[in-house]
Amino acid sequence: MIVQVLVMAFVSTVVDSSVEPPEIATIATDISHWQANIVWPEVIQSGIEIVIHKATQGINYVDKSYAPRKEAARAAGLKYWGAYHFADGTNGAAQAQHFLRIAGDADFLAIDLEVNPTKNQTTVTTEVAEELARAICRKTGRFPLVYGSPNFLNNYLTRSRTLAMCPLWVANWRRYPPMVPRMWDRWVLWQYTNGEAGPGPHVVPGIGACDRDKVNTTAFTNYINNRS
Repeated sequence: MIVQVLVMAFVSTVVDSSVEPPEIATIATDISHWQANIVWPEVIQSGIEIVIHKATQGINYVDKSYAPRKEAARAAGLKYWGAYHFADGTNGAAQAQHFLRIAGDADFLAIDLEVNPTKNQTTVTTEVAEELARAICRKTGRFPLVYGSPNFLNNYLTRSRTLAMCPLWVANWRRYPPMVPRMWDRWVLWQYTNGEAGPGPHVVPGIGACDRDKVNTTAFTNYINNRS
């Protein structure tokens, strides 16, 4: 009987570990110019509260859809507008200056750290990412979110106290819980699908299939209010 009870308790624990805590909410999406014909009222009515839009890449590229969509989303009543920058291997301070100029009055900022697929362009390094994060913090008063997969953040970057101070936005297309890279002990945002791979839902009404993100609402609110 005791053995049976212990087995049942163990099974219960295993099952419970896959259940999302109540503070986890599927209320965010990240997009760029690749998503066309967005209907913002439908997006917001579907329950999306946070949109993170690509603003810049490297030291020159600007996503031309960023500025008009920021205005349209806010006019429709979006709660939080975030901007992200695709980092490359060029000077981190110069990238930060470029990003901040285009991001404008976004509610929060993020830096995208991943392998650069563009021909003849370099991939971001730990040193460049640190410089980029510090430059953003000096200007805004807080570190940006760091976006990346466990593979890239663990294997392409070295351990960094600076990057560990940036809230984690992890890309891990699997069911709860996501894998957390070694420099962090928790995630704030979790990109659980690219609109195809990963668990559902994959579609945002008013956008279509796209990247979708779960949010640790407690950690995110603390970050937005500068309490983390």
